[in-house]
Amino acid sequence: MAKDPKQAQKKKHIVKGPCEDCHTTEGEFTVVRRQVVGSKGRIIKLCAKCAIKP
Repeated sequence: MAKDPKQAQKKKHIVKGPCEDCHTTEGEFTVVRRQVVGSKGRIIKLCAKCAIKP
């Protein structure tokens, strides 16, 4: 069975928005779950620099 040409042409999902820590709007962003005491955590976006901080 041949691949669907429309499926191959779809764009990748790009995460946009300000970084939660440094508030920059440039570069690539990663979605992470930040743990909060007494909760399951919350989903935030971090830039490449903030994502690798310990």
